[in-house]
Amino acid sequence: MEFEKAYQKYREGTASEEEKAFVESEIERIRKVSSVIDEKPLRNVVEKAEADEVKKAKKKYTLKTTLITLLIASTVIMVIAAAVCGGIFGTAVTAAKQNLNVSVTEAERIATLQALDIAGTENAKIIISSIEKEIVYTSQLKNSRYIYEVEAVIILDGLKRTELEIEINADTGIARITDVDNG
Repeated sequence: MEFEKAYQKYREGTASEEEKAFVESEIERIRKVSSVIDEKPLRNVVEKAEADEVKKAKKKYTLKTTLITLLIASTVIMVIAAAVCGGIFGTAVTAAKQNLNVSVTEAERIATLQALDIAGTENAKIIISSIEKEIVYTSQLKNSRYIYEVEAVIILDGLKRTELEIEINADTGIARITDVDNG
């Protein structure tokens, strides 16, 4: 028997006894199935599954939020550090440039005179093999300055005799021998 047709007749009051019994037994069967579905243990399983999903979602969201926060904080710290370092080194470089009173050409001339003094004769040939300008940072950044690091070779009688390393203060022009290699 088809439930929909029998149920229609049941509602209209035109169902036979057999149709009434069929509809009532189907309704009772549906109630039993519904009560089984609505039982608490099954509901607890569904609620527990939903709670586990919520916990996983919260954990994932918390981890993602924490990572984003750490990334933003790290970026801010790096930007601040770069700004501070830029200010510090910028001040030192500006001061060193203001204290630059000796040119590369003058540093080469000063180094040549120092090398001739070490050679002890004006007949020596002096070769300047390199000149590098380096900044010297001081605790008071306004006193930072450049120095020239000069490498010179003294040649006497056509033979290489001595290698010198000379440091020249680019502010004052004062030279200092830092290394002598008699070879």
